[in-house]
Amino acid sequence: MPQNRIVRCKPYAICHANSIKKRPLMSMITLFSGSYCNEQDVLRELVDRAGCRLIRDEDVVSSASSLSGLAANKIQKAFSGKASAFNTFTHEKERSITYLRLAMAEMLFSDGLLVAGFSGHLIPRKISHVLRICLVADLKSRTAAAALHVGMPAKEAAKLVRKQDEEAALWVNTVAGSSDPWATALYD
Repeated sequence: MPQNRIVRCKPYAICHANSIKKRPLMSMITLFSGSYCNEQDVLRELVDRAGCRLIRDEDVVSSASSLSGLAANKIQKAFSGKASAFNTFTHEKERSITYLRLAMAEMLFSDGLLVAGFSGHLIPRKISHVLRICLVADLKSRTAAAALHVGMPAKEAAKLVRKQDEEAALWVNTVAGSSDPWATALYD
């Protein structure tokens, strides 16, 4: 019976004498982006080059909805910084986040994932085989991009970008305990 020998090949492959198995350099990548930072272009490039399976917030929400029996739009509201007036009694936001975490945990059994959006912050920091990326540009550039993309005056575009940054800050504070969504400690 032939013995399996490990032969050095490319850095991303483990070559055995009788088979070749490609293994990704990183089991998982998360990308958290500021608004109007060309996230879609970066995602497309990462998927093409790394061969990852893209998981978006909508995918996690859909899975959480299936697991919980709650409506997807109610779970989606958990990403919003504001809790409903009845949250003190219903704990809807906390339940939604719990099911989002459960859905993400089930997805983590797969290798080669690229998790884009708010859901990337649901992955515990203790999981070490995750490359955590933050994509953000300065406020001036993002405001100009928003004004061009949405077709609004610069003042309104700046308000829009700030509002979206506030939503990101509230989400990151809720799930990661950091008031700065762009803090370098949260990313690699």
